Amino acid sequence: MSELDDRRYVWRPAATDEEYVLDSFQSPHRPLPCFITDPRGIVSDANLDACLMVDVGRGFIIGKRLETFVSTKDRPLLSRLLQHISAARQPAVRLRMRTRTGRVQAVRLESTLTPDNPSRVRCLARPLAV
Repeated sequence: MSELDDRRYVWRPAATDEEYVLDSFQSPHRPLPCFITDPRGIVSDANLDACLMVDVGRGFIIGKRLETFVSTKDRPLLSRLLQHISAARQPAVRLRMRTRTGRVQAVRLESTLTPDNPSRVRCLARPLAV
């Protein structure tokens, strides 16, 4: 079971302040699409909501570049987002995610470094009304 799967619906009190990162990315009341990538945007994990958003299985997402699921016109925004992330900066951009069938979903992509491994980026995709 992945780091994201086991926290999807279960909230446990955190032992330290760092463990409260769950609250900002996986609300127990409203799970949101979440991708874990390396700094270059290669996806290493994705929760069920992320898979549903882009309409592909988790096995297909892992190892792909996140830009694969972003509208072609918005790929430069994603690239800049990944370049400017640091422990002090947690950038966010509005872009369009696309499914394998071409359906587009506008999202606010919020990114932060994971507290347990600063070489991993956690990207939360908040769906926006069109």
